[in-house]
Amino acid sequence: MFTKKIYKIAFAALTMMAIWAVGANADSSVMLTVTIDPPDSGATVSGGGIDCPALCSKNIDPGNVSWIKLSIATVTNPNYLFDHWEINNTVAGRDPDTLIVNFVPVMPPLAVKAVFKSLLPTDSVRVWVSATEGGSVSGNGMNCPGSLCQKLYTRDTILTLTATPATGYAFAYWIIDDVNNGTSPSLSLSLSQSVFKLGLSKSVRAVFEPIGKNRITLSISPSDSGWITGEVLQSCINYPYQMDFAPAITPSITLTALENFGYDFDYWKVNDVVQTPSELSLTVFTSSPANVIAVFKPKTTVSSAYTLSVSVNPGGYNSVDINVVGQSPCYSWICQDCRMTFPAGTKLRLFATLSIGSKDRFLGWDGATASPDSLSEAYVTMDENKSVTANFQPIPISNPEQPVEQPATETSGGGCFIDSIVN
Repeated sequence: MFTKKIYKIAFAALTMMAIWAVGANADSSVMLTVTIDPPDSGATVSGGGIDCPALCSKNIDPGNVSWIKLSIATVTNPNYLFDHWEINNTVAGRDPDTLIVNFVPVMPPLAVKAVFKSLLPTDSVRVWVSATEGGSVSGNGMNCPGSLCQKLYTRDTILTLTATPATGYAFAYWIIDDVNNGTSPSLSLSLSQSVFKLGLSKSVRAVFEPIGKNRITLSISPSDSGWITGEVLQSCINYPYQMDFAPAITPSITLTALENFGYDFDYWKVNDVVQTPSELSLTVFTSSPANVIAVFKPKTTVSSAYTLSVSVNPGGYNSVDINVVGQSPCYSWICQDCRMTFPAGTKLRLFATLSIGSKDRFLGWDGATASPDSLSEAYVTMDENKSVTANFQPIPISNPEQPVEQPATETSGGGCFIDSIVN
């Protein structure tokens, strides 16, 4: 009976290890996190493709990188001195110039911490003061017009600061050590009060907000027929999109409508009123809320069309992203083996993309591409039926006895693409 229990326990353990190994092999990369303690020591950790001023993380593939060397690159705050390294909360060394971090397949995440000690007297407090856009902070020998300021005080100091809003803004509240603390523009606190966290560094931030904000809502009709651009807009947005403006700060905004493949711009509609139907650009005044719609219509003339055939060699997880040049960068097709038809003269951008966790590298293009074969980005003009192949190759495993100082993450294509495949 005792022997059977041992066998059952051993079998269960082996089963769990097998399940864990199968899951781990799906993605053998190791998450490496690097932190600086405390962050205001002004230190930077570098090495192995890492340049970390406070907190950063990186996926390391043990199949390509067996170990990296980290070191303290800079220390901008003279009030701190390096003390020791930690790996997963265990002291791992005291040499600021060398910390070797080893990687093996199927291992848990690693947390590296560079720990510094303060050289300040125990009765001193360094106060960091800042302000959001729209105001400034002054007092106790400081004058911070929005930028980050810092000054050293003794613990018996009474901190007296004043938040002054700029035109079109009003003071909202203070943030002290990440905690909201009062809405009066005048702040008076003792550095020895319990409102402060323990430590030698304190943070005070004044938050300002625009006065009299109005909301502008942007939409496209029909959906996916085009997009709206403007200096106040991000490159890729989802519609309907809402923005808040303060007329005293931004009295008006200029918007431009651009059509997607197969559509022409028709007219603007602002609060259900058609405006300047012949103009692509529209000026919207922010003195009141507005609902703005860019209306497009299908193209009435159909030109001759050609077919593009795209393949990936070898087939598998890698792909090719395809955009129409001059159309919205937020819309693309992601292809592994597909055929698409475009009007004559259409210019396409192709980008060879490695899948997440891929062990391959891009070799080059075959077929009708207008770029050197070594570039992962290529262009095709549709003036006839064309075929393009993206070629990839597995990355050779490096000598595990030699350090490899290179980034270990793969390109995911970038941008804000819609994952749709047209076959």
